[in-house]
Amino acid sequence: MIFITADGGGTKIIAFAFDENLNVLASAKAGGVNSLFMDKNEARNNMANVADTLFDSLEKNFGNICEVEGLYYTIAGLGSGLPDEIQRHAKVKKTERLSEGQLGFLAGTLEKTGLLALSGTGSDCFLIENCRSVDMIGGWGLYFGDEGSGFDIGRKAIMAAIRSQDGRGEKTELEELVFHSLGLNKSLWEVCSIHNRPSFRKDVSSLTRAVETACGHGDRTALEIVQNAAKELSLATVTIMKKHGYGRNDAFVFTTAGGGWKTSAKMTETFVGDVTEHFPLSVFKKPLFEPVAGGVIKYIFDKGDMPREELLKEKLSEFLL
Repeated sequence: MIFITADGGGTKIIAFAFDENLNVLASAKAGGVNSLFMDKNEARNNMANVADTLFDSLEKNFGNICEVEGLYYTIAGLGSGLPDEIQRHAKVKKTERLSEGQLGFLAGTLEKTGLLALSGTGSDCFLIENCRSVDMIGGWGLYFGDEGSGFDIGRKAIMAAIRSQDGRGEKTELEELVFHSLGLNKSLWEVCSIHNRPSFRKDVSSLTRAVETACGHGDRTALEIVQNAAKELSLATVTIMKKHGYGRNDAFVFTTAGGGWKTSAKMTETFVGDVTEHFPLSVFKKPLFEPVAGGVIKYIFDKGDMPREELLKEKLSEFLL
């Protein structure tokens, strides 16, 4: 039997096929698929590309594939053509669309209940109960929200670089790193021109690498940016848990997902410290696998089994974090 799990966001979509023994059979990647922030045709083409690449690999190694037992997937944004793109290649017996929170939490913790704080191109916090996403805070997009996201970190890095350059702010290493990363000189018109780039959201989010470099050198402005990002996500976490009746004497598991967290260890440290201050019995679990592996964990739970960490580390080693 063949199953497929897929995780699609603003930057990329990644998918892999696995069998009933949890062996990875093939994998594929393509560009972003969040049609809220990109051309819908481009998003659909990327879904088609990941499906084509995945089945090309499967058929090369296993012959013609007529049937897929189950598809577990998440697609950021509205709508999704991924099941249709998979169906072009094989009949899919069962399709289950999961939230980003479900997929990331399952992959990160191997647990059924707890919280996931996502800092990718965008940001959200998800409360997961019995493998279901029951509530979320965030997801309002780059103009109205996404606090603590990769885009938010990148935007604040640009602002810090500008203020460093014109004298309104503290001098920061980000001034040189940001302009160099964007391929710009420091003129007003060049900086403003990035608003017209088709890759605007992706380019701004990619500045987490510049912030990471500056943080590694102890740059005070960069460290302040990541600490503020962490505090935005801890505020969302504390708010959603209190909203659902969790108090200081309640234990729960929480974890993180998304490239924004890679900006600095200080970001995770600040986030965990803030959450555990409000919920002393909560337990932070460093994420085990990339979110796409969450489909495998959901399959295991659906069978009534429990995930075995050591076995999964062996079977899904290429998706270990």
